[in-house]
Amino acid sequence: MKKGIQVLLTLLIISAISIDADAQLLKRLKNKAKDRIKEKIDRKIDKKLEETANKMVDKTWVSVFGEEPESNAKGSSPRTLPFTLNSNVKTESEYSFNRYSEMEIISTGENGEEPGPTIMKMYFNSDGEYSGTSFENEESQEKQEEVFLVYDYKNEAMVMLMNSEDGKASFAYDWAQSDMSAYETEGEDNDHDGYSGYEEIGTKTILGYECKGYKSEDDYSSTEFWITKETDSSYQKMMNANASTKYFQGRTMMLNSTATVMEMVSVNKETNEKIVMKMMKLDEKARLHFSMNDYPTIGSGKK
Repeated sequence: MKKGIQVLLTLLIISAISIDADAQLLKRLKNKAKDRIKEKIDRKIDKKLEETANKMVDKTWVSVFGEEPESNAKGSSPRTLPFTLNSNVKTESEYSFNRYSEMEIISTGENGEEPGPTIMKMYFNSDGEYSGTSFENEESQEKQEEVFLVYDYKNEAMVMLMNSEDGKASFAYDWAQSDMSAYETEGEDNDHDGYSGYEEIGTKTILGYECKGYKSEDDYSSTEFWITKETDSSYQKMMNANASTKYFQGRTMMLNSTATVMEMVSVNKETNEKIVMKMMKLDEKARLHFSMNDYPTIGSGKK
């Protein structure tokens, strides 16, 4: 009898151990399944976030640098920008700015439409290792998207810092700075300040700086601009850094290294399109700081 009870107890213990083992195994399987589901969800969320971020970047890219034109009928190569997306590009851990300028840009279309002014803010670091640019217009204010471009001369990088309702992110680009050399002049023409071919139209004071005026006109277009040599050279370096933006493309008068353009008016006589650029502020005591830890880098491969 005792032997039978012992056998029964043994079977019950073995059964209990087996049930517990099965329960533990089932629990582990359930946890593993949950982890896999969470991992897939996280991957989908990350992918969706990256897709959204990339779309936002593409839209911002066009708004700042414009559409890349197609090759023309003669087969010449289309314009290419000196920036290549690269998740491994070296950047500084933080960027601080202490010099500042603000330019208002107003564009009028061929039908007289005027979308409202764009404010181009340019920042500079006193060490001369990098500068920064941001743009403000009605569209960006509506969507509450903030974009700041850092031109890192030291690391030959262009960094796009983005801040939106979905959070902060950064996109880093290799920057072929050699392309800027075309906008820099080694010498200086004392008669025309490097603006040979333009007619002098007098002088005037803008924001307390004495400026010289120049004008160029033909059957198709007219351009008038006012420059000063009284500003620090860092402002002109900021302008040169923005040579690839759609606002400065093809406007060599904006990119002369010996002076700073304070005002510019350009009119296309064939289409009646007009662009007016006017410096609104210079040398404000800016205190702007960005930490790259706050802007995780997104994206890899080539743009």
